[in-house]
Amino acid sequence: MPAYFGTYERGALAENFAAFPFGTYANLVTFESDDVIDEYVNQYDAYEDEGGGDLALVVVPTQDGLPVDADGDGLSARTAADVVMSLKLNDRPVRVLFRPLDDAPPTPVCEGSRCPTRCGFSMR
Repeated sequence: MPAYFGTYERGALAENFAAFPFGTYANLVTFESDDVIDEYVNQYDAYEDEGGGDLALVVVPTQDGLPVDADGDGLSARTAADVVMSLKLNDRPVRVLFRPLDDAPPTPVCEGSRCPTRCGFSMR
């Protein structure tokens, strides 16, 4: 079950997006914290005003070269894919932008034919 789902007291399934913060601007999904989003909000708003791009864009912050969420905790490819799929943005390939929060470049997460396509992403 995706990390952003939870249950009510009586066990009913409910989306719990507040427990997993992300932002959306048209077909752009960002896992950045609010203070980082504030640095780019004018660009994100312009992107949204234009209706987005041909392919969805997923912005993933990195710390020490590894993907992190808005709280600075590790962000798995599966969790990011679950969010993108829940927003129904995985009907075509998506673009992924890794945005380092420090001086460390993003660590390669995909080698040749070992790309994680089983999560609903087409890597190009």
